[in-house]
Amino acid sequence: MTLQEALNTGTEAIGRRDAGLLLAHITKQSLSNIIINNNEPLCESDAGAFFAAIDRRKAKEPLQYILGTWEFMGLDIITDPRALIPRPETELLVEEALTHIRQLDCPARVLDVCTGSGCIAVAIAKQSNANVTAVDISCDALALAAENAALHQVSDKINFVQSDLFDGLSGQTFDVIISNPPYIPTAELNHLQAEIQNHEPVLALDGGTDGMDIYRRLVPGSLDYLAPGGALFLEIGPPSVETIMLSAGYDIVRLVNDYAGLARILIGGKKCLTV
Repeated sequence: MTLQEALNTGTEAIGRRDAGLLLAHITKQSLSNIIINNNEPLCESDAGAFFAAIDRRKAKEPLQYILGTWEFMGLDIITDPRALIPRPETELLVEEALTHIRQLDCPARVLDVCTGSGCIAVAIAKQSNANVTAVDISCDALALAAENAALHQVSDKINFVQSDLFDGLSGQTFDVIISNPPYIPTAELNHLQAEIQNHEPVLALDGGTDGMDIYRRLVPGSLDYLAPGGALFLEIGPPSVETIMLSAGYDIVRLVNDYAGLARILIGGKKCLTV
């Protein structure tokens, strides 16, 4: 079987994009190289691995878990069922936070709440001089986040703490608190794509009856952990999170739309901060 024949078979089964990414991953060459050298034979071991991967994808296992890594902010993030797959909307959250962090006069103290894979913490540590504390209630997620920090050589800049939101952070304050918490209403979980519903961790998805459970605790609680002039950066599902932020006493609130034009990033400032 040639590379082209394998790609054609894979395309029929799972689509050209996924088939191409899997074939490139398994053969350890670029898709462009596969196309240029499409008449080269696919070795037996790679063929076996490729068709096994196709079967996994046909069974609705996320492509990102099969590949084992996924790009986030230009970084390859290790991906597996211990944490959510990094998504493009979350890059917007990190970009907003980095813009603010780079304006600070000294290295920022950043808290990443519900760190999951650690993609936010790692990207901030890699692309700024910030010192990051990353918390998650899940030991499995923290272990994955630590692997990603080690992969990108920022373990010395990130302190990982198992904590239910702020429980394990007594007495600490931060210049920036950032979070992409669970915000899917419980009743909607069964209507998600099979890839999400059957493979990604429910703990990182389920936001309670209206998707607001974590926000009701996180937003008011964050004020005790923000230094004067600190800022809170949130990825949101329900736009009504803004009401919680205003009620908690944040002075400045700004909404940033995602690529689809939906309100996705909410920024709150403590006292007279301009962000």
